[in-house]
Amino acid sequence: MQSFVAFVALRLTRAHLAGASTSVRRHLCTKSSHRRPIVCEPLVNVRKLVRLRGAESLSFLQGLVTNDTRHLSTDGASAGKSRRCMYALMLNSVGRVLYDLLVYRPAGEDEVLVECDADARQGLLRLLQLYRLRKPVDIVPCDDLDVWVVFRSFCGAVDEPAPVDDTCVPDVAKGRCLVRDPRLGLLGWRVLADAGENLVAANPSLVRASGDDDGPGYARLRLRFGVGEGLRELPPAACFPLECNADYLGGVSFHKGCYVGQELTARTHHTGVVRKRLMPVVMLRKPGAPLPP
Repeated sequence: MQSFVAFVALRLTRAHLAGASTSVRRHLCTKSSHRRPIVCEPLVNVRKLVRLRGAESLSFLQGLVTNDTRHLSTDGASAGKSRRCMYALMLNSVGRVLYDLLVYRPAGEDEVLVECDADARQGLLRLLQLYRLRKPVDIVPCDDLDVWVVFRSFCGAVDEPAPVDDTCVPDVAKGRCLVRDPRLGLLGWRVLADAGENLVAANPSLVRASGDDDGPGYARLRLRFGVGEGLRELPPAACFPLECNADYLGGVSFHKGCYVGQELTARTHHTGVVRKRLMPVVMLRKPGAPLPP
């Protein structure tokens, strides 16, 4: 069985959606008795980081991304809404997605790390430099940290919350940041570790992803849930935020102030008209073959 993600036009009633959710639960579940390994996979070649330093780093991003970066600030911590990582998108002037981002707020008070597709980093750097103007924010590539992901292979309904399992937390002696994926708990943990560090060697309980198409892998897991990532799956200026499910994945704030591309995003949200969305599609090897149990 092969999986991939494609844009499809949806015109479904609530009854159709209810039936579809039941079908998805039945087909994606596996036996609960099966022990799922804790898989660790480096994303060094596909995800890169940009470092922003300066007291105005978060306020600078606030006007550029779809999410509310105030939740990463110390003021958000005092209000009980503090986060260490959030999902966000950067849009062009007409509201189309340019880059998908994960924004981290590590221990450093005036430091923000932005994770993006490896092939998009140079374009992101140029765009941030363009918008910076005279703001006291340093914007540089971050090559002293690598991005890793730690997860369990999926078992359960798509809407089932990820179990709280402390054994899934890797032992990263020199890691800088360890957070749950803000988009979907079943995507596991995001780890920012020192460049060159081997998380599998630091924790023998972790299994390194084999890279086989039929084996456990982060890309395969994302495709199963229909979570798009990177330039290949979310080409620049090819879709709108709600079409790639940014509203479902907690990547859009409809309560913050203005940002680049905000007008069309807000209008689409309030009208409720989204004619296509990113969806997982299961393809069978042979025509007419029965669906897997």
